[in-house]
Amino acid sequence: MPRTKSQPLLAFALMGLVLLGCHKPTASPYQDSAMPGLLVKGTRYVDDEGKTHHVPDLYVDRTEVTVDAFRQCVRARGCSPDVGNGSSYIGQGRFLKENCNYSTRGRELHPMNCLGLAHAMQFCEWRGARLPTASEWEWIARAGAGPEGFPWGFESPSCERAIVSLSCNELQCFGCGRGSTWPVGSKPQGASRDGILDLAGNVGEYVLSDDGRRQFSIRGRSYVDHFVIGSELTTPAAFSPFAPEFPYSGGSTETGFRCVRDASP
Repeated sequence: MPRTKSQPLLAFALMGLVLLGCHKPTASPYQDSAMPGLLVKGTRYVDDEGKTHHVPDLYVDRTEVTVDAFRQCVRARGCSPDVGNGSSYIGQGRFLKENCNYSTRGRELHPMNCLGLAHAMQFCEWRGARLPTASEWEWIARAGAGPEGFPWGFESPSCERAIVSLSCNELQCFGCGRGSTWPVGSKPQGASRDGILDLAGNVGEYVLSDDGRRQFSIRGRSYVDHFVIGSELTTPAAFSPFAPEFPYSGGSTETGFRCVRDASP
């Protein structure tokens, strides 16, 4: 049977399909929207000010929410696309805007940053989850280590365990010398007792007040912090109010988020 011009093209196409089938896409340490997260057993604990907190059993995102995960929400029309281009960043300067991961090529697995509280809440709601409260986040991060402890124990933060700043004052010292955030889950030695990653460094994380009032704060510090004191990591900081119809704006290169779900109805 004589060969035709279409046969080489057909063979090339079949070869491409074989190669595609053999290719294994890069796995993200961030779970997809169908996964509930890692289980963290709840507790009752007393904070440094003597106040008792009750934390329920929670499913917690293993890492901070990634750019790729947030883009999935935007494509599904569950999240507003008006985020992450640096225009909403509270600050100025080329360095700052270049570290807005959503609009920076090649950072799909970096934590989603440069977004306002509303965007974070919107994403978690799309996933059937919510932002953690301050006391929930503190328990997740401390896991019984005490006010001076870190997710991994009592060793001081270093670039072996967290994405923090080196002991210098130049911009390139941020992020353990990269000048930016890193892909989530890059420091497995910094995992908590329950296997939760990135609770210290990379980006700080939005939390809500425990009392149900419309107030928020940030925990965990970020890639620009040189030395994270244990009490600064988890001890309640000042809360800021937000209005019922708060805008989709604000944000910082230093702030991201993760979601939690109640383990029991």
